[in-house]
Amino acid sequence: MIPEFLFIAAALVVALASFAVLRQDKAAFASNLRTRIEALRVHVKQYETLLKDTGKAWARHQELSQGCITLQQQEDRLKEDIAVLQPKAAVITEEVAGLNAQKSALDETVKSLEEEKRLWEDRIKELDRLDEVTAESLKKQKEIDEQISEAEGRIKALSTQLEEAQAAEQKLSDLQTELTEVTEKKAALEKELEQLRTEKKEIEETVEKSKKELEDLERSRKMLESVQVMVDGGGGTNGKGTALTRSTFATLFEPEFTTISPVTGTNLDHKLDGFCQALDEHDFHFPNRLVKAFHTALKVQDVSCLTVMAGISGTGKSALPRLYADYMGMHSLIVPVEPRWDSPQDLFGFLNYMENRYEATPLGRALTQFNIRDKADQSPMNDQVLMVLLDEMNLARVEYYFSEFLSRLETRRDVDWQGDLEAYQKVSMEIFAGEKTDEGARTSPIRLFAGPNVLFVGTMNEDESTQSLTDKVIDRSNAIHFGRPETLKARVNGGNFPISRQKVSYSSWRDIIQSGLLRNSAAADAVDGYLRRLNSAFDDMGRSFGHRSYAATCAYIANHPDGLTDELSEMPALADQIAMRFLPKLRGIDLRENRETLDRVGAMLGELNDSAVQKAFKHARDENRGYFHWRGIDWNAS
Repeated sequence: MIPEFLFIAAALVVALASFAVLRQDKAAFASNLRTRIEALRVHVKQYETLLKDTGKAWARHQELSQGCITLQQQEDRLKEDIAVLQPKAAVITEEVAGLNAQKSALDETVKSLEEEKRLWEDRIKELDRLDEVTAESLKKQKEIDEQISEAEGRIKALSTQLEEAQAAEQKLSDLQTELTEVTEKKAALEKELEQLRTEKKEIEETVEKSKKELEDLERSRKMLESVQVMVDGGGGTNGKGTALTRSTFATLFEPEFTTISPVTGTNLDHKLDGFCQALDEHDFHFPNRLVKAFHTALKVQDVSCLTVMAGISGTGKSALPRLYADYMGMHSLIVPVEPRWDSPQDLFGFLNYMENRYEATPLGRALTQFNIRDKADQSPMNDQVLMVLLDEMNLARVEYYFSEFLSRLETRRDVDWQGDLEAYQKVSMEIFAGEKTDEGARTSPIRLFAGPNVLFVGTMNEDESTQSLTDKVIDRSNAIHFGRPETLKARVNGGNFPISRQKVSYSSWRDIIQSGLLRNSAAADAVDGYLRRLNSAFDDMGRSFGHRSYAATCAYIANHPDGLTDELSEMPALADQIAMRFLPKLRGIDLRENRETLDRVGAMLGELNDSAVQKAFKHARDENRGYFHWRGIDWNAS
């Protein structure tokens, strides 16, 4: 029985091994089979030993015999399966061999194609270098071009989709911005409507008041007609048949300033530091940079005939000119502007035809007293300096009462008003044409003239009771904006501010004034190039400037007490002018439409290295507002 068991076991092992051969590599299977046969032999010997030792082993032998029968049956089935699988295994083996052959052929083909690719690349490079293209390369190039064209078409389609997506996103952003603007404009319009209602009520009140003033206006009209008669050299009467004589205008020659003070030749540039120190000691809170800007603006009034102090009420706009005149030794005259002013006669005086007398104003008398041209009316004030302060000048329309005179002031620098009588007539205002003599000639006329020894300063509040200045006035002015103070301070030591008992002479004032930058100097070239670039950017926004602004800027820089330098980043005077003269021109422009150009201007402002200007420019471009809103710089900032 034992040999039979061994035979069965061996047969089983062979069957299993045969089955494994179909699934594993033959060499590995043979090695594994020998190992397993050896193991089975060891187990068989162990079983033989056990069967010899015990009867129990015999029972086990019977059980194993039955198992062998079962295994024999399984072996038979496996042999049948093997017989079925062997043809399939042969087919698979042949297919694998065929695939391997195909892979080898493909590898060779790929290798050949790569080699061919390299050859073509070399040929294409050679053809590019020699510019000799063959028909075959053209064909291949065409195929490549078609592929590239197709790729470009896809890229273009994708780009179009991307642009459409970006446009949609931008449109959404623009709509959101527009919604914000519309909301703000609605609020502004509601506020404006309320203001219009208030104005309507005020107008109605004014109409009622105007009815009561109709008689006064009629008298004024007759007086103006009489003045026109005088200017035109008419009949020389006051409109009622009474002859006009020089004595009719006697009030013009009454001195406005009666105290005769000694004259000094002090250099006011040297006194400026002392003035700043006196302001600090007496609790007048004016930044040194602002004081220097005001001082320089007065020095260049031959080019910019008016210095405007703008801002909210209570910031010292009126105090600074008065204190400056007192300390520096200038005469000062404060002229409060009234809302009803509408002609130059409100400034200088008018003819009272009922009493046949010219009613001169303090300014009219002062101009006569300080006239440095009319030698017949020489007075001790001819070589002294007068500062005229038009207080709250925009309560009335400046164009009505001062614009004509401002044009005459501007003409001063272009004519020989000292030696040429005709030129003098262009820059002065004729009040009286002169008396007719028996021979038909006329005596010397009476003219009002503001020479360069008369300095004009105007203050203007920014509230609902005032008028805005036109570009004509702003272009001829240096506008200094007084911003909201960062900290509110009370003046404790404001009294006994030092007043100069000696008056500065006009000749010494004239000596410290420079006409402009030295032509072809490094500083002049730097300023010229900068302003040209700035004007180009302003022109793109429809706010370009002309020769007057250019000349005024150069004069301001040349007269600034900090002196000259060739570097734009070390030229605070240029930064002052950008803030005072140019950036106000951008008020009201649309921020969205001019974003790129404003970015260019912002980059140019960075060249000046002036944090105050840059900060104010950034604030003026607040996107929430939608338009450029310039409010000046913080003069305390460096």
